[in-house]
Amino acid sequence: MSIIGHKIQWRVLQKMSQEKRVPHAMIFFGQDSLGKKRVALEFIKFLNCQDKDSSQNCLFCKLIEKNQHPDFSLIVPKEPACEIHISQIRDLQKNLNLRPQMSSFKSVIIDDAETLNWQAQNCLLKTLEEPSAGSLLILITSKIEKLFETIRSRCQILKFYPVSFKDVVESQNEILKNEKFNPELEKIFLFSRGEPGKIINFLKTPQKFSLLFENFQQTKKLLASNLFERFCFSQNFFKKEISPEEMCSFLDAFEGYLRLVFLKKIGIKNKIYNLLNLQIAENYSITEIKKAIELIEDLKNLILTTNLNLKLAFENFLIHILPRSH
Repeated sequence: MSIIGHKIQWRVLQKMSQEKRVPHAMIFFGQDSLGKKRVALEFIKFLNCQDKDSSQNCLFCKLIEKNQHPDFSLIVPKEPACEIHISQIRDLQKNLNLRPQMSSFKSVIIDDAETLNWQAQNCLLKTLEEPSAGSLLILITSKIEKLFETIRSRCQILKFYPVSFKDVVESQNEILKNEKFNPELEKIFLFSRGEPGKIINFLKTPQKFSLLFENFQQTKKLLASNLFERFCFSQNFFKKEISPEEMCSFLDAFEGYLRLVFLKKIGIKNKIYNLLNLQIAENYSITEIKKAIELIEDLKNLILTTNLNLKLAFENFLIHILPRSH
């Protein structure tokens, strides 16, 4: 089983199964990249497993993992609007009305459930109000507030949190597939904010972490620079065409730097801090750093949801993000 951390949540799910009180609908809620979808998959495999020891090596488990099991459905947002449409939910309703072919029940994961448009949410609500016998729906979301209150009230909510460094170390063999222990693991963990998805991504593609760390170094220079220097940086940054994803990647590094400073300022100790030279931003108050992090989150949301002029938005950001007056 390839779950990193989330031991409490897994025990809750196992107890539900043992006591035969698995609800017909659940919401797995927590920030992005925590492994919520992985836990949902493992739980559905656990419920379907044909092996007495629940080793999850049976045919059913393998089919679910490959999304080829006839009684398992995975619903994800569709391009170009990156939404889950009403047609997808209607197809799901038709599927749920059919008898299971292999299992004793039908199971569904709706990933990025916050992207259900309002028509799809209304359609899904009917399914939740009149659930099909022998069905399990798991909605995965990092933005539970975007789901209708009527949907939330009809689902059992399970909250997920960032994992501990100890959990990551214990799972390193699964992450690295028996490669040598990565000496950068603790640094990667700090930059990943305890999100297993990011940790795995950085370990498997070290160049992505190298780019993040390079952007991290640029953040320190920007915070120490005056407005003229910041605009010079922007000119160089946009010499080549920058995609929204690249812009968000840079902002992730900026936010990561400020979050580490925030942790240090509130008294969280870590030997890695001394290697990262966080002194520049330490001149700012906790309140200023929190506002700066919120500004970055708002900008990333605008970049991903609107047709924004990236250069103008970035320069406006550079004007307002922790102006050098300290």
